[in-house]
Amino acid sequence: MILQQKLSFVPDKPWYQHAWDSSSLSTYLRCPRRYFYQYVCGFRPFTESIDLKFGTLVHLAMEEYHLTRQEQGHDEGQRRGLMAILKASWSGFIGHEGPGSDGNGHYWRSPSNNKNLWNALRSFIWHTEQFGFEPDFNTTIFDRRLYAVELPFQFSLGKLGSAVQEATYCGHLDRVVDTGAGRWVVDYKTTKKTLNAEYFEGFKLSTQLPGYGVAAKVVFHEPVQGIIVDGFQVGVDFTRCGRSHILLGEEKANEWLDTASHWIAGAMATAAIADIKPAEDIYSFAQKNGHNWKMNTESCFICPFKEVCGSTPSVRGHILEAGFQIQHWDPLDRQQQEKPA
Repeated sequence: MILQQKLSFVPDKPWYQHAWDSSSLSTYLRCPRRYFYQYVCGFRPFTESIDLKFGTLVHLAMEEYHLTRQEQGHDEGQRRGLMAILKASWSGFIGHEGPGSDGNGHYWRSPSNNKNLWNALRSFIWHTEQFGFEPDFNTTIFDRRLYAVELPFQFSLGKLGSAVQEATYCGHLDRVVDTGAGRWVVDYKTTKKTLNAEYFEGFKLSTQLPGYGVAAKVVFHEPVQGIIVDGFQVGVDFTRCGRSHILLGEEKANEWLDTASHWIAGAMATAAIADIKPAEDIYSFAQKNGHNWKMNTESCFICPFKEVCGSTPSVRGHILEAGFQIQHWDPLDRQQQEKPA
């Protein structure tokens, strides 16, 4: 298997990304080598992330609920949200293995006492019972006909630095709402952590959420007030739902644009001057070319590639082949669903 061409990468240079999203940018900021293995080469552990599975199921349910309740009401929205979780969790549903599937013809069997199928169903119901009837909190209608739920966006960052290829930033907004306090972007987060001020404070300087606020401004041609973080604290036998508002003024939005552009320009410059060596397969390619994307050794503790990087460079291809599957993530492929937990 050779390096696969993806829509978000430059044609004939499948290591040169031009369309970025919060997942690829956040990973690059943590460690350029991890970004290279995960997003350029497409390596993923054979065991999928439980957090990713659980977060995706909750997002699917919330999307179906808010799209349905606009026309058919709360109860029908909940019914369809529950069905969305069950369908996506059943490995054999219409021949499609959903994000919670393990491929064995049954519902997702999570090893976690917290993040599992039952708790995804409960979390969805408890959240919509708590927040589903709020007055003056309405899903924004986009372009007079589309509800702003899982709303895709893409906007240009221009030609950054010495790059000859224009950079773009893309993704999906979970939901946009109009309230008595203005227009806000809503983003869902599932966690085991307590939903206190310290937890919500951590999102103010994240790569992801301010970028969503900037994207909403581009989509609607006017600023939004900020981001509403809807948190789901998932325990073994309870779910606690909480909400926090993060203001995003023009100065903070401009700062995010400047910072994101700086790092994306650096990543594109690395790809542009990379000393790419030809290889007969993806594992040899990764072994021969990983040195172009330097390691951030301060981020190794929670990295799935720490065994790879800790080994002798000449055997890393073999470790990647034995321990990882190929599962490409392409920000411009609208059929993909990847939701940070």
